[in-house]
Amino acid sequence: MAAALAGGAAALASGRRPTGGQEGRATVPIAALPVDVRVASGAQGADPWILFDGRADTGLHSETGEVTRVRVSFAEPTSLEALALYGRIDGALTIYAEDGAEHQEASGPVDVPLHDTGERWTRFPMAITTQHLVLEWQPSGERGPQELVFWTAGAPTRSLAEVELADRVLTGKLAGAYQFPAMSERAAVTRTGGEQSLTFPMDTDPRALARAFLVYELEGRGHWSSVDRRLSRSRRSSA
Repeated sequence: MAAALAGGAAALASGRRPTGGQEGRATVPIAALPVDVRVASGAQGADPWILFDGRADTGLHSETGEVTRVRVSFAEPTSLEALALYGRIDGALTIYAEDGAEHQEASGPVDVPLHDTGERWTRFPMAITTQHLVLEWQPSGERGPQELVFWTAGAPTRSLAEVELADRVLTGKLAGAYQFPAMSERAAVTRTGGEQSLTFPMDTDPRALARAFLVYELEGRGHWSSVDRRLSRSRRSSA
């Protein structure tokens, strides 16, 4: 089994049967990372996740002036308190909450030109609870939104040690945790048999995850460190 913690390092409900609760911990402002982001119209071929990649040198661009709409989804209805934008935008950005087939303009919409905001964060208040949003950018030039952060309230987990985080995920006591069972229950690793792979079907975009842990039982070895393991062909895991 693979277990993962939703991005934003906060105990926010998310994704595929998230487990656990906040155990009465105090709530603080936290970033709400979406579980799905996709271009609804315009900016064809662009990767909308660049709006949430933490980089100031990426963002949406327009060469045609066509209106761009990006659909942002959270794991469940989320109370959003503010939107933070980094940098300037050529044009205007409007936020809509999706209500079935209808789009309702969000409270405190960002529907004014933002070309004077400069290279800094600008925070706009919101007061809406929704699971799906549509960001509509009406370009007046080539440069679109660079980085976005939606703010909500939740129990922080950044103060937890890595070991405690893993333990809470395993015991189902941390909200915002996913569990992904492997398609195969067993794999045999020998000195001459080469690598063995286990596949974990995921219905959540991996970019919505902050940490991942492997959960397994090891037989025939004295210590888990005697068998190398990797997630997605990354460097050796310490899970």
